[in-house]
Amino acid sequence: MTTLPISDKQKQSSKWRFVNEQGRNVLPDAVVFQVSVTSGGKVVSEPIEKGSFMSYNKVTSPLEINADLSFSGTNAYLQSVIDMIENLKQEISYFSIVTPVYEYERMTLQNYDYSLNATDGLGVLHINAQFVEIREVDVAYSSVDVSTITAADAKNPSDASKVNTGTTTPAEPTGEQQEAGERAESIMHKGIGKVKYPSGK
Repeated sequence: MTTLPISDKQKQSSKWRFVNEQGRNVLPDAVVFQVSVTSGGKVVSEPIEKGSFMSYNKVTSPLEINADLSFSGTNAYLQSVIDMIENLKQEISYFSIVTPVYEYERMTLQNYDYSLNATDGLGVLHINAQFVEIREVDVAYSSVDVSTITAADAKNPSDASKVNTGTTTPAEPTGEQQEAGERAESIMHKGIGKVKYPSGK
């Protein structure tokens, strides 16, 4: 990586701070040479007739920041910076990235890579880091008993819960039901008597 000479004033204006909720630094102030911010999302849509489509929802993705950070100092200092950024990657926590123009809250370090070289007798540490926004939501739980769904509440009648009504006693058929059953039985017997078998049997 090639470093470009910049003045002390430019260094001060381009410094970023990384602070936790208590306002303490989780990384030393860094000079940032390049940064890219991605604020993504996705529009949910459904195709309709004649090649048209209807969009009916939007999902916002977490903010992502890719930054080239630079630190300079003794070998011991640079090693401490490497240890700190490794701890940030391992920890499940978030912090704020304070830039000269904006403060990005609830960020965490996703991954990083680094290189070392020497400039003016001091060691220089270059870190390319990817930060991702953390969004916390409150999940609401319901105590509704879904084991019993009535036919009125079900979207489809077949979705209704089956209810165990216990042992039932058969009811005596009515006179009309009895007569209909006897007629059906008589027709069945007459039909059996008229069955014709192929010749030879």
